[in-house]
Amino acid sequence: MGAGRGARAAGAAAAGRGAPRVAWVRPAEAAGGTAAGGGPASPFVHAGGAAGAGAPVPWGAALAQLGRRLAFAVPGAELVPVGADMLAGGAPLPPADLVLGAGLGEAEAEAVRSACVDSANVLFFQSWEGLPRRLGGVDVGGAAAAVPWTRARAARDLAEAAEEIFQRATPDDALQSVLKLVDAHVAPVEAMRVKRDTGPRELWSIVSNCGGEVLDCVRDPECKAALDCLTECEDSDQVAQYRCIASYESDLFTKFSQCILQTHNCLDNKADIPAEPRPPVMPTFRGAALTHAAAYAILRGHLETEMEGDRPGSAVREASWRVVAGQNAAYDAFPCQYQLFYPGRGKTAFWYDPVFKVQTLDNREVWRSRHYRVQRGKSPGHFTFTVLDNGVLSREEWRIIHCEDDLSWVLFFYSGAASAAGLSYTGAILASRTGEWPGEEHQAALEEALERASLKPWELYNVDNCSCSGAPLRLETEMGEMPQ
Repeated sequence: MGAGRGARAAGAAAAGRGAPRVAWVRPAEAAGGTAAGGGPASPFVHAGGAAGAGAPVPWGAALAQLGRRLAFAVPGAELVPVGADMLAGGAPLPPADLVLGAGLGEAEAEAVRSACVDSANVLFFQSWEGLPRRLGGVDVGGAAAAVPWTRARAARDLAEAAEEIFQRATPDDALQSVLKLVDAHVAPVEAMRVKRDTGPRELWSIVSNCGGEVLDCVRDPECKAALDCLTECEDSDQVAQYRCIASYESDLFTKFSQCILQTHNCLDNKADIPAEPRPPVMPTFRGAALTHAAAYAILRGHLETEMEGDRPGSAVREASWRVVAGQNAAYDAFPCQYQLFYPGRGKTAFWYDPVFKVQTLDNREVWRSRHYRVQRGKSPGHFTFTVLDNGVLSREEWRIIHCEDDLSWVLFFYSGAASAAGLSYTGAILASRTGEWPGEEHQAALEEALERASLKPWELYNVDNCSCSGAPLRLETEMGEMPQ
């Protein structure tokens, strides 16, 4: 695998560009629907805010932001938008390692086909079936793809995986589709390097170190369901993987994962927290420089416990925050998300207990929770969160991007990694006291805060805050005094 990735990187450098370049063909100006901001509409829509829920995002804005995030994930990478009408007018495609597009119709096919005739990597999502589809110089979907272990089969499987992810129609999933293709045929992508293959060395490590945990898991229906579900997921598809885990989590699955991944790292995975973006925290709060004490107070937010007070298991009357919308398609989109932030016993102890509902893959509704340790960073507004999630340790860096003086809403940004699982990620959370979007008078401040986090309002996904009664809101550990 390492040699293959090195060859792809060398190929990009040999092309004279030194970093991956992706050309994205968007529909002609007259094709398809028109977004409110002008130009043809992308499949992405606003979750809420000033534009209104469901308002389509123009392709121009969508591709500009997709290129921005691609460069964060692959330093130096460039995404070049190309209008199909420009190709029809005789303009050539810019030099590119990968040609992508979406929403293209039969009327645009001839010009697109002519422009892509010499491109080795071409794939169009949700487009007319007569458009070219090639990966690694191999036609996708030809008769040769029926033969296992061939380049044609590999090209077909990769195309189907990328198309399936793109069809979820979120900006986050669009980026994952692009990264998957770049990693396979252009240059190595750190976020895609997760390993789940079990060769002789990995299999021996699993059997010799975790044989009991494996047997216990495969004999248990719930744990076996989790394994079967994960087997069907693409290695780098965090959305599908985490839905499997949240649907079927159990003590036996936690022991299985902790032994194989966390304790012995049998698959030899490694992942680092993404280097970019690193947005600045809010510099002031309530007219004064942000302090550590004020930052802790923002985290705690509106938390109120019942009369029994601060003991472990104490019922919570009001959560610190309720999530309105999130940016990460894998971790921020669950219904009914409650955030409980509170101090522990000890001078610097602080905890974060998110509680959320999961609509499982076998059509159940269950409540899940996590228990994070929170440590403040060197400067106010920066925090390090750690959690053992289903047996795997995740480390996350959180930032308070903005909070209104009256604590009516807050925007958090985080970047993290589950190193033993080979996964890295970023996300953002918009939360309020009630779980409702900030009013129109707050839209300018919200958009400015999102821009500082290198995000756009339409990259957020609404959290379903209907039918949230019965949430098990309780303190996981004993509550202490607020740290300073």
